[in-house]
Amino acid sequence: MGFKDMAIFNQALLAKQALRLVEKPDSLCARFIKAKYYPNGNLLDTAFIRSSSPVWQGIKHGLELLKSGYIWRLGNGKSVDIWRHNWLPRGNLRVSGKAAPTRIRRVSDLLMPGQREWNAQLINHIFYPHDAETILNLKLPASDGEDVIAWQGEKSGNFTVRSAYRLALDMTMPSTTGESSGSPQGDRKLNDVIWKANVPPKVRVFGWKLATNSLAVQVLRSWRIGKGRPTCSICGREEETNFHAVMNCTKARALRLRMRSDWKLPEEGALRQEGDDWVLVMLDSVDALTHQRLLLLWWRVWHLRNDSIFGTSMATIEESAQCIRSYSLALENMKGPESGIWSCLQRAVHDNRQNGMHMSSEPRAGWTPAAADWLKLNCDASFIPQTGESWWGSILRSSTGTIIASAWGISGQCVSVVEAEAIAARCGIEALCEDAGMKLHLESDCIDLISGPIGHLLCYLRYQRFAS
Repeated sequence: MGFKDMAIFNQALLAKQALRLVEKPDSLCARFIKAKYYPNGNLLDTAFIRSSSPVWQGIKHGLELLKSGYIWRLGNGKSVDIWRHNWLPRGNLRVSGKAAPTRIRRVSDLLMPGQREWNAQLINHIFYPHDAETILNLKLPASDGEDVIAWQGEKSGNFTVRSAYRLALDMTMPSTTGESSGSPQGDRKLNDVIWKANVPPKVRVFGWKLATNSLAVQVLRSWRIGKGRPTCSICGREEETNFHAVMNCTKARALRLRMRSDWKLPEEGALRQEGDDWVLVMLDSVDALTHQRLLLLWWRVWHLRNDSIFGTSMATIEESAQCIRSYSLALENMKGPESGIWSCLQRAVHDNRQNGMHMSSEPRAGWTPAAADWLKLNCDASFIPQTGESWWGSILRSSTGTIIASAWGISGQCVSVVEAEAIAARCGIEALCEDAGMKLHLESDCIDLISGPIGHLLCYLRYQRFAS
């Protein structure tokens, strides 16, 4: 029969049972289940409790698959909820969100009064451009009939277990974020935007992982493994999704602001998350050069993120900026004569030397423990000169290197990196040094902080704190 995964095949069969409850709401079984589990709602719109019978749990399992593949065929539009129902014949079948505040809820409200035409002005105002284009391209039926539910996996609109199995099988694989297996344009879109980009193969692979939600961000690690928190390990401000990791995290924002001095990037308002397929939407809306630069930028931000969490934390914003700038220059001249490529590489090396970036093969000094019976407090700050924003982090270790405690937070507005480092040290002392008799070794990578008068002031702050 062609069904290799029996668990997925079972879900497809359960989806067929759930469909019967939708198609035959007057049957005895449908009326009984409705009275018990959703007396005042609709089967496709209701969120159900977890503590229910095993039979209903099985139907819910099939209902999850059914919700992913059904689509409303428009009639008069009065039964279709704009924001909750599947009604757009593309990708994830739903709109990405509201581009402007509105109370409009039904598709019928998007039509011209008394006419079978779309209200183009209203649609362009409340929807994002890619959603508005899809809606305006929908052909409305000439007659004012009822809205009907169809199955997206078949051209006939009729549900089949085979097409449901294919959909469930695709859903267990990395998805194409916004384009389902029922839409053959999904693979072509991903192929055009990612695999044909003028970037190195490793950057294309990264772009594919980013677009298909396959990166090991904290949200997915917490959900799949069940360990750790979904919060970002670097900034701690919000959950670490794909968008947060490469766009909103402190290192991502710092590198993007740095690259604006070298590259012409879209305005910050245009770099927003417009649905699950934000990568494809964003890359598809810019020219080829910006397309290339965004992929390089995101790829390097992910490197900074991994270096901060799993590596040595030695990679800097300036080094990363020079790295992707050199990459971009080489790619722009790749199809030219060899003299152009050589000139590009020489210019990149010259720029690196001008910025004090002498790459040495000698390893950098690592962390060393404190003396016996002493504790070491390491403090560091992240500072963005263009905006004055800063964040702090501190970690307290014993003389054997064992981590005793850690803390981090937002420092607020600072005028210099020295001030940001001083606030980081002060916050670390206040948060982690609770014992008045503690022998403490304060360590920072800011020489002006440790050897200058601010360092002595911090020592005074610590003793004054316990004396008061």
